[in-house]
Amino acid sequence: MTVWTANGTGGFSQSSVGSPDKSWQVAGVGDFNKDGHPDILLHKIDGAFASYDSNGTGGFVWHDYQGLDTSWQVAGVGDFNGDHYADILVRNTNGGLGYWASPGAASSVNFTYLGVFP
Repeated sequence: MTVWTANGTGGFSQSSVGSPDKSWQVAGVGDFNKDGHPDILLHKIDGAFASYDSNGTGGFVWHDYQGLDTSWQVAGVGDFNGDHYADILVRNTNGGLGYWASPGAASSVNFTYLGVFP
């Protein structure tokens, strides 16, 4: 994975993020660890979640998160609970919706599941 960052004058710099295996798909971008820098959310068909957390200077750190069963897929990323940090909207194959709230601190590695919406 590679990120191209804008330099503000029309140019871009290339940064290598990492090399997850092909079973991981990019599911969204947002500040998941509350450090003020956008992170890259990844999701696997087996339900696993992970992120490449940006340090704001072109470096990234891998974090594994708890997963969901395979009936859930990422539907979107946004601030669903109003705390100004990215959360993960998930949709079940039965039509149910739920969301995972961002961790409480930059050092936390788990999201909080906040229920299913009928």
